Amino acid sequence: MADNTTLNTGTGGDVIATDDIGGIKVQRVKFIIGNDGVNNGDVSATNPLPITAPVAIPVAGALLTSIDTKTLAAGQSVMASSSPVVIASNQTPIPVTIGAGAVILGSYGAGAAFVGTVGASNLLSIENPAASGRTVVVRRASLGAGGTAAVNPSATLTLSRTTATPTAGTVITAQKRKTADAAPVGIVRSVPTATAAAGVYFSTNTPGGNPPSFATIEAIQMDYADAIELAAGEGLLVSQSAGDIDATFSVSFYWQEV
Repeated sequence: MADNTTLNTGTGGDVIATDDIGGIKVQRVKFIIGNDGVNNGDVSATNPLPITAPVAIPVAGALLTSIDTKTLAAGQSVMASSSPVVIASNQTPIPVTIGAGAVILGSYGAGAAFVGTVGASNLLSIENPAASGRTVVVRRASLGAGGTAAVNPSATLTLSRTTATPTAGTVITAQKRKTADAAPVGIVRSVPTATAAAGVYFSTNTPGGNPPSFATIEAIQMDYADAIELAAGEGLLVSQSAGDIDATFSVSFYWQEV
């Protein structure tokens, strides 16, 4: 069917504007402006439909200027003023390193020499005291052994965590790497009272027989990826298995605090 429709076709009636949509005529109408009984003209480009905005709309970039003057506060905020971050329920492990953004308060070292014993004994420990407010990051443990005469039998040196903070023994004064470093909280003890936890980080046998005057057994070097972190109340211990009084040992810890 064609658009438009003639009214009263038998007597030549008026033609009204219609749109043929699938055989159905839809009448076309025009908007006019005006109150009841008033015709202010058809709506057109030169006679637009009047509207009233519910609020004032900023012009000439005023809204963007207002946004441009706003900046986010830098740094952290307290929990009450922060939004929680939710990790996915199937999140793969997220690597975390102390090196990223951590403030290193100082680097330190301490060690001592020991004479072997027939029975097992504790040689050297390092601890992070409870409520220290810091993390002790052990970067290196140096273990050395030698002898003054034939050593029989050889001994085993192990590095392990402790079940509780070490006590007693003799406190070894730690040396700062730089004089400007903060005073250390980590405490190094020789011949401490401590119990090794199950499992060890490292275990090595000292030379038996007639060793040279001094032989380095192992220097365990640890970087950010595999450093041993001691939270407050935790400790590390180097201990000796049953051995010989002719054996000699040298043990040192090197650490940082953040």
